[in-house]
Amino acid sequence: LNLKDNVNAYVTVTVRDKDGKIVSQTKFKSHSFVYNGLLGIYFEFTGNSVTVTNTNGSAHSGVTIMPISQIMMGSGTKTPSITDYNLTSPIPNGTGSGELSYQSIQITNPASSGDTGYYTITQQAINNSGAPITVTEVGLYASSVNTLVTHDLLPSAQTVPANGAITVTYTISVTT
Repeated sequence: LNLKDNVNAYVTVTVRDKDGKIVSQTKFKSHSFVYNGLLGIYFEFTGNSVTVTNTNGSAHSGVTIMPISQIMMGSGTKTPSITDYNLTSPIPNGTGSGELSYQSIQITNPASSGDTGYYTITQQAINNSGAPITVTEVGLYASSVNTLVTHDLLPSAQTVPANGAITVTYTISVTT
């Protein structure tokens, strides 16, 4: 079974200024499901509980559900590896210096068009810190078990202006 050509994940990153005008947008193929992500897929296929590594590096055993509940953004530049359990430099939630105000995650129902099925996972973060914030990495999290599932470096740094916003969308698709 070769899934390489029919299972894909793409990331779209859109940065807007305080007036809602798009200042940059990029789309790239996600290459970085980490080992925790594989464990989540394994559980879904087998029903067997798994032991994942939490974002603090500790083991969390007996995991039987890993719903994606956040897209975390960060400022790290380390090349992702299969053993990553956290972003290199996560940007915390808040309105203080160096913080982004994460909004509710939106996950669409699966849909199909032609020979492709897909769904999207989208989250916006607003920069209320008073200064620009640069985002260089993103990742899907299952925060119910505090676990990183994907870790992607952006092709180029995206600077979110003060009072601006960044929206990250993962599109997961399968094609026959």
